[in-house]
Amino acid sequence: MAGGQEVKRDVEAFSGQPRAAYILYGAANAYRAAGMYEQAILACNQMRTLAPDDHTTALAQYGLGKTYYMMGNYSKAIRQYETVLRDYGTREDRFIRTVLLNSSLGLARIYRKSGNSDRAMEYLKRVEAYNPPPPSAKRPSKRVRSRQK
Repeated sequence: MAGGQEVKRDVEAFSGQPRAAYILYGAANAYRAAGMYEQAILACNQMRTLAPDDHTTALAQYGLGKTYYMMGNYSKAIRQYETVLRDYGTREDRFIRTVLLNSSLGLARIYRKSGNSDRAMEYLKRVEAYNPPPPSAKRPSKRVRSRQK
């Protein structure tokens, strides 16, 4: 079966499901893991058609970035990841922040692989901004501080 037909079959099978776009994202992950990158791209694009809300769109953009990264097409991966950061970077909801964190990690990986450690560090700092350590991790306990003296 041709790649587009497989994705079409999946979209038809899941379209009546309340969380169809997320099920389709799972299919995109499976395609990606199997090296079926064109199908993964089609599945991510179809996600936005099934449920064009912010969560689905951000997740689809991230999935496209991850697919292009795995294909070695870093320029397209960068565009997808940066689109997520640009469009959703100020959002506070937990789901979007997780997608932002993963997009930043993807960009850091790309820049590290291409030898641009300064840009890699820039995106790693964003990871911390999207996922700050808990207050207890920011400051050592009284017991630890007393040992440091």
